[in-house]
This record gives sequence, structure tokens and C-alpha cells, in this order.
Amino acid sequence: RSSDLTRFGISLAGANFDSLIAIYPDGTVTVNHGGNEIGQGINTRLAQVVAYKFGISAENINVVSVKPTCTNVISAPSNVTGGSVTAEMNAASLLHAADTLLRRLTPFQKPGQTWAEVIAAASGAGVPLTSTGWTNAPPPGLNSPMFNYNVCAASLTVAEVDMLSGQAEIISTDMVYDCGLSTSPLLDIGQIEGGFIFGVGMLMTEELAWDPVTGLPTATTHWNYKIPCSFTIPETLNIALLKDAPNPLGVLGSKGTGEPGVCMAASVPQAVESAITAARAANGLGSTRWTCQTYPLTVDKSQQACGTTISNYF
Repeated sequence: RSSDLTRFGISLAGANFDSLIAIYPDGTVTVNHGGNEIGQGINTRLAQVVAYKFGISAENINVVSVKPTCTNVISAPSNVTGGSVTAEMNAASLLHAADTLLRRLTPFQKPGQTWAEVIAAASGAGVPLTSTGWTNAPPPGLNSPMFNYNVCAASLTVAEVDMLSGQAEIISTDMVYDCGLSTSPLLDIGQIEGGFIFGVGMLMTEELAWDPVTGLPTATTHWNYKIPCSFTIPETLNIALLKDAPNPLGVLGSKGTGEPGVCMAASVPQAVESAITAARAANGLGSTRWTCQTYPLTVDKSQQACGTTISNYF
């Protein structure tokens, strides 16, 4: 029964992920985890984490393979992939599983032995070489340790605005991002770049609109809903990870990437607002800084804010 007093809420309660590591007699390692590879590189990152934990060199990392996430293998209720915590929590889960295996392998480790020799000795002795891991982060809350560290970053953007058309061009963006000790620097930079461009779209181009009569959405195609494209990306985009900044509360000293990079896109509309302020001053509208009141700061808003008149064309 419906009621005007009834309200429905949705909550993400904790971040639980399970994992499985299996080592074969020839030294090859297979990994199953509770996250989903959707192009963000989680499988590559977790293979690197497992190889690091086992002391497998980068030259031999191909002995570690990550299997597709499947409930036929991972039966426990893993959480969703998202929120910039999936890679970190799955890495923690795999580290737990790896610790169990390393304890079993300790009696067979001798100076000078290769990974394959250690595994062959343990396998020959009948040591079980399969182990599971599990992480159970508590639900979010005011004092929840689930969010027990902050990600800090700074970005500087240079933008140019055509005061006649309102079209903005991002000349350059330079960013410093505190990633702790990155478990995979190239993947982290890629995630930061993606988050930044996501934020540029949210703040500059992706405008939602509805029909005032029917209430139906009118921004339903790429013709009237403008997602970021090749012309939206800064001509120069430099991202540097803060050096020598281990995170004592993170997995292997790292920090999450993904959504935090979205916040850094705030430098783009601020740069455009500075350019609009200069244009307004040139058009005799004063030097008071102009700020956008409703985002995104689309082309038409920029053009109107510049105070351009017909006299600017002649």
C-alpha cells in the first residue's frame, strides 16, 4: 500500500570480498577474487600484488594468472565493484590467503632456491597449496574505520574561452595526487585521468534537462547530452604521484584511486570562470569575479556570462 509518508532508502553496508589462490606443482599460480574486471585493470593490479607477496620477480610475473570472476568458484557474497575500494579490499583479501600459503611453505624455503623449486618440494611433501582469503569492512558511519584515511591532491588548470561563442578549451592541467605507495603506478594514473575527465563532463558539459510540461527527460541522446570527448581532454595533462608518502592505514601503504580524481576537475570551471571574468572586464562589466551558480558551465552559459554584444563582431 502506497503512502505519502513512506520513504525508501538504499545503503551500501560494508565491503566484503573473498578470494582464492591455488599454486600448482610447476609453480604457476591462479587467482580468483571478488571484484570484476571492467577495464580498470584490477586483474593486472592483483596479479602484481600476489607476485610481490610471493617474491615472484617482474620478469616471471606471467606465472600468476587471474581467472574471471565467477560464482562457481567464489561462492561467498562479495560486494559490488566500485567506490574506489574494490582493488584495495581484494588485495587485502588475497594477502590473507597468501599469508596462509607462505606459512605452509616456510619449512621448504632454503637460501638460493627458486620459486619453482620451493613449490616442487612442498607439493612433493603433500602440502595443501590452496587457500582462501576474506575481508570484512564495517558499514560506513561517523566513526567507521572503513574510511580511515583521506586522499589529498591538487590540480592547476589553464583554460581559454572564446568570448564570442563561449567555447572553452582546456590548455593544460597539472596535478599532484597522494596515492600513498602505489601498487601499480600506471594503472593508478589511468584511474586518476579517467576520474578527472569524468569530473570535467559533470562540471562542464553534461547537462540534464526535462520537458517543463511532461516532465520527461529531453537530454536523451548525444545530440543534446554532451559527454566528454577528444576535444574535452586538456591539450596537456600531467599527473604526478606524490613521492615517499606511504599510507600506514592502507593496503601495502597505498591509497585508493578513481572517484577522488573527479574532485580535481573543479579546477577546470574555476579556470573558465577566471577567463569569463577577464572577458566581462574587457566588455565593461567590471572586474568582480564571476562564478557559475548552477553547473555544468556549458557553452551557452559562458557566452552569456561574457557579456558579448553585437558590437564585438565588428
